[in-house]
Amino acid sequence: MEFNLEVSGEITENEEGVAGRKLEDVIKRFYEYCNPHTSIVLNRFQFHISSQSGDTIDVYLMKLRRLAKGCEFGNQRGSMIRDKLLFGINDLNEREKLMKEVDEKLSLDFVIKSLRVAEKSTRPKAITLPDPKPEEVNGVQNVNNRKSRIPSEVAYDKHSKNRCEQCGKSHHKSQRCPAYGTKCAKCNKFNHWARVCRKLNRVNEVQPQKGDTDFYLEETHHINSIDSQSWYTNLRVSTNKHKGQRIKFKLDTGASLSVCGLHHVSGELIPTNKRLYGPGQTLLTCLGTIKCQIASKNGRINEDLYVIQDQTTPLLSRSACEKLNLISVDSSQCQIENVCVDEKLFQGLGKVNTEHCRIAAQQSTYF
Repeated sequence: MEFNLEVSGEITENEEGVAGRKLEDVIKRFYEYCNPHTSIVLNRFQFHISSQSGDTIDVYLMKLRRLAKGCEFGNQRGSMIRDKLLFGINDLNEREKLMKEVDEKLSLDFVIKSLRVAEKSTRPKAITLPDPKPEEVNGVQNVNNRKSRIPSEVAYDKHSKNRCEQCGKSHHKSQRCPAYGTKCAKCNKFNHWARVCRKLNRVNEVQPQKGDTDFYLEETHHINSIDSQSWYTNLRVSTNKHKGQRIKFKLDTGASLSVCGLHHVSGELIPTNKRLYGPGQTLLTCLGTIKCQIASKNGRINEDLYVIQDQTTPLLSRSACEKLNLISVDSSQCQIENVCVDEKLFQGLGKVNTEHCRIAAQQSTYF
């Protein structure tokens, strides 16, 4: 759109260059061309999804009024702002209280006043502290021939050179120290007392707690129904990168998980947050897990192999061994027979009702 506007002197009804048009029409057409087109649906969407969040009632009300300008609510503008103000506030108790009111009383002004009062009543009051009184500073006069006072700690250290290192007391001979032969209550060692113990105190020492992600791997030297020659077996391991790898596993019924080294299996390494412990509760460095399928002549299972740094021998857990029928657990049954000897003397195990014998020491013993 092109137009020319020439103004000279006073503004007249018909400006030169815009014949037959008023200035207001030109300005209106100018704003219509330059201003971006708005979407009523988008404006109403922003209006309905708004919430109070961390704003005050007045700030939230101002936002709703600004958003309602482009929604073209018409004569329903006040009721729409009232409804959205009730639906979007954070105070659930006040909302429930206001929604119980009748429609004739529940106007926009009434809702705004009620919410402002509720906000002021729940707002934490500021605590005013009294102003601190100015401290009086007195001048210090120099006094000649004054004597300096020695702190008690310094005076105590002056005589501490004569204190005993075993009991903390002074003025006694070393061979007559009362701490000689006694036990320290702090370190449980002998020949000194706790008041002079040199052991460092451990304050707030945090002990690591073992949670649900802790597992222990202990190699056992005894497996039920399996001799020493059958501790190792060759199994086929398939991953997403390699199919049918033959790996020699050690059947370890003391291991809670199946583990291997990084060079044993090739596959996608998945990070894990589980902590694994080896013999002696030593923490192992777990690099991650590899999802694989382990197959034997008895069947196949899906197993997670935990990759341990510097792991030399792959270990197959007890659960995996049982699923592949590589081990069998036999429970031996035994019968408990009641001891029916000397029923007059015993009731239960080892309880003597009457005195059975008397042991007297001899007056003289020769070796």
